[in-house]
Amino acid sequence: MELSFVVIGYNEEKNILRTLKSIYNLNLKKESYEVIYIDSNSKDNTIELVKQFPSVSIHLISSNKYSAALSRNIGSKIANGKVIFFLDGDMEIDMHSDIDFCLNELKDKKIGVISGCLPEIWYKENKKYKEIKDRYNVKSIKENLNSPGGFFLITKELLEKVGNFNVALKCNEEIELFSRVMKEKVGIYRSNKLTCIHHYHLDSSSKSFNNRLKAGFYTDYWVSLNTTIRKKSFKYYINFPGKKKNLTVLFINLLLYLIAIISIFSNISLFLIPTAYYLLILVKKKFDYKSFIFTQKYNLYLILGLFDFLFWNRDNEVVYKSRKIN
Repeated sequence: MELSFVVIGYNEEKNILRTLKSIYNLNLKKESYEVIYIDSNSKDNTIELVKQFPSVSIHLISSNKYSAALSRNIGSKIANGKVIFFLDGDMEIDMHSDIDFCLNELKDKKIGVISGCLPEIWYKENKKYKEIKDRYNVKSIKENLNSPGGFFLITKELLEKVGNFNVALKCNEEIELFSRVMKEKVGIYRSNKLTCIHHYHLDSSSKSFNNRLKAGFYTDYWVSLNTTIRKKSFKYYINFPGKKKNLTVLFINLLLYLIAIISIFSNISLFLIPTAYYLLILVKKKFDYKSFIFTQKYNLYLILGLFDFLFWNRDNEVVYKSRKIN
């Protein structure tokens, strides 16, 4: 079999029919591909909706730590195709996407990963309120992939060679995997020949800062860094655009927090240093308060994740079972 679509999801009753229909609407021979759906123990009607497609192989996971990495790892082991197309359950493949082009590209041993354009439609309270033409602004047939995006194609052979997804990660799992792929001296690309539309529901409570912190999302940011160091792929990880800057900003913020704490107990004038820094950032953002607050809150939670990683040392062992239900 040439191709396996591995769709992952949790509580995707708003999206899953659209996702699966988009696969079956592609111009592909039925015998050339299979569709696998991996569900992270959904509490809504997702499974019943997927059952409307008898040819979809449905697998239900039970685990102490659900994640995209775990679902993709399980799905890839079930897959029979030479190439795996990973796809989130809130995405829709554009019917004009050239899947044959992607498959032919992956026959080149110097190419490891192919992804594509990612238009986004945002919803709030089930109403469309924002559209993004293409988050990654892909303009050419093949250009460097600079950021993950929830969908990509990779050969099963290469995925197994680099050790598959790290199931311990709820965050940065794609970049951590891609760093190991690049260590094999192969390229990772985006192409305007492939397009997936992301249907993003903003009202999902699972994406709140507090819930992500409790789930270990921000802790796993540091776990992924530590993993790349141990697997000797850190130099590839850190060279993803924005990663060096992101780490630098985090450590600057950590230093400023420490200065603010010290100023309370010793010299209150030291508090002027973080105050001046954040005022400069606010000016640079042209007093865009919402963006400023969001960014600083994100940095704060990542730093809380660092303390969790360093001192609380939560158990990262993942226990799981999966079973086919159709």
